[in-house]
Amino acid sequence: MKSLIAPRHGSAVLLLVLSVCCVAPCLAEQPPADPLQPFAALAGGTWLGEGTWPDGSPLKVEIRYFWGPTKRLLHFETYDLTSADKAILYEGFLLFDEKRGKVVQYNVKPTGEVSEQVVESADSKGFAINGPQTRSIVRYEEPDVFVWELRVPEGSEWKLIMKAVHRRRP
Repeated sequence: MKSLIAPRHGSAVLLLVLSVCCVAPCLAEQPPADPLQPFAALAGGTWLGEGTWPDGSPLKVEIRYFWGPTKRLLHFETYDLTSADKAILYEGFLLFDEKRGKVVQYNVKPTGEVSEQVVESADSKGFAINGPQTRSIVRYEEPDVFVWELRVPEGSEWKLIMKAVHRRRP
């Protein structure tokens, strides 16, 4: 029986097959991209946010994002600045939950109430987080500016109820 591959092409095909067989396992062993990388732009400095709460009152907040020592948690603290007394609204953190294969955000109110929200999508342009009754969409506008939109379900749509521009303060 004659070979289907001409002898002069046989070594090239064999080299190609060996390359794929040897390189493919190496590529599969590469660690996945850091799932928290899309949030790294938030870390460092203090962010001042301004907008309007759903009831029409002014929104003025301060948010600080900072990494935990292992860079596996991105912590945050959010303060209300609308009154003379700076008051904490909530604190929390983002982490990658390996069991679910998703980034999750936990918010803790001063009362101790904890809520969990799952990151729906995240990339270098921003992210979307779904909670039990809310959806937050954050878009990075510039290195030191992001816009946060808060939406609630209304029928089969997500109704925008709040939009705030956040600027990093040095």
